[in-house]
Amino acid sequence: RALVAELLAQAQEHGRVRPDITLGDVMTTVWAIRGIITTSGSAAPHAWQRHLDIQLAGMASTSRPSDRPGVSADELARISGANRDPDTETPSR
Repeated sequence: RALVAELLAQAQEHGRVRPDITLGDVMTTVWAIRGIITTSGSAAPHAWQRHLDIQLAGMASTSRPSDRPGVSADELARISGANRDPDTETPSR
């Protein structure tokens, strides 16, 4: 996560990403992409790419900020650490 946070900060400093985008926003996008890849599999192996394009366009500095709060650092830590299988890095059930 530290590397992702660093890349996000650099993108914001250079005006490529909106200043209100948080690490939680980026991580939830990654989790969504993982879900699309898992669900679409070989039936539509490219499906995640369009979704990522749409998500990145929404994070661009030229897009309108959201009125809704992002995932907080505390929520992100709970999501990332709690109920995860350390062998697979996926949520335990």
